[in-house]
Amino acid sequence: MMGAFHRTAIQKMHPVFQRLTYKEVFIVQGAEGSEDVPVHRGSFVFAIKSGAIDSFILKPEEYGLYADEAKLNKPLSAEKQAEKITAVLAGDESADTEYERKQVIMNTALRYYLFGHCAAIEEGVRTAEKQLKEKAGLEALERWKASFTRP
Repeated sequence: MMGAFHRTAIQKMHPVFQRLTYKEVFIVQGAEGSEDVPVHRGSFVFAIKSGAIDSFILKPEEYGLYADEAKLNKPLSAEKQAEKITAVLAGDESADTEYERKQVIMNTALRYYLFGHCAAIEEGVRTAEKQLKEKAGLEALERWKASFTRP
């Protein structure tokens, strides 16, 4: 899975992947060219499998995950970004984390769908929301951070 800044760039990448040995390739028109889709607009998602390319437009509003771009706090220091990530993973549903929370859910749901963990994006949304309520992501983050702690 990779991101691209614009749809025309994605279409130009297709011939490259036709020559490589990947089973599947997913390219998304992500935020600033990343593989993370924003929740303030739709994003093109391309899937390349067996040389054929298929695409769809991911629309956050269809999943109740649209957020006004004005709610995206930017720029943020690394410390503030870490605080927001931790708050979202801890289940914070406040207005201060609305954009980021919806973005985490949308991107998780998309990946669950594309990688075959869920049959539909809607199912991925429900799974991601449940995991946030259960603080599964926060627990995984804490385990990861602990793996770097020296005795």
